[in-house]
Amino acid sequence: MANLRNDRRLAASEFADKQLANDITGYVGSEAMAILVDRPEEIGPLRDALYARRDAAPLALKPFEGIHALEDFVPRDQARKIPLLLAIKAKLLRARSRGLISDADWADVERHLPAADVEPFQANDLPADVARAFTETDGTRGRIVYISPTDEKLTEDAHYLLRWADAYRETRLPDGSVVIAPVAPSSTRTCGHPSSQRSRRPCPCRS
Repeated sequence: MANLRNDRRLAASEFADKQLANDITGYVGSEAMAILVDRPEEIGPLRDALYARRDAAPLALKPFEGIHALEDFVPRDQARKIPLLLAIKAKLLRARSRGLISDADWADVERHLPAADVEPFQANDLPADVARAFTETDGTRGRIVYISPTDEKLTEDAHYLLRWADAYRETRLPDGSVVIAPVAPSSTRTCGHPSSQRSRRPCPCRS
């Protein structure tokens, strides 16, 4: 019975740790696999290659759900979109001044309007809380990529773990470079950076 109680306490502790990791990293979760690329420019080709591998698999045997990077938080085509947002804001302000928008509706709309001095931003401009899961210990941002499982429950299934690991273990990019990843969840704080693989020392993205 003592062993059973200990097992239950351990399971409860592990569940609490996973919940905390989920709260901190958001959608990345505690079970996502972390990979460190050499350059942020490699993330796009890496995504394309891995998604092609995933999409080629039968529906019931998909190896992973998604790929997440800091660049996901940076909108594309900002230089084109910002003038459109400001034009929409101007129209809404005119409608408000003419009494066409009620106080209740305006209270809901106003908080979503862009500031007059809104400007394009990059990954380095994101708040620390947003970028934490994608930031290396030396402060470098943008090189960490997470690969999330199709279902966190499957990370307890050895057959799925092998399929998941095979999907991202080694990926050759169009420029001939190869991204090599370990086969452990991100909760182990390991990654596929070559310096870590060769020296067995903790990788720069370890926290």
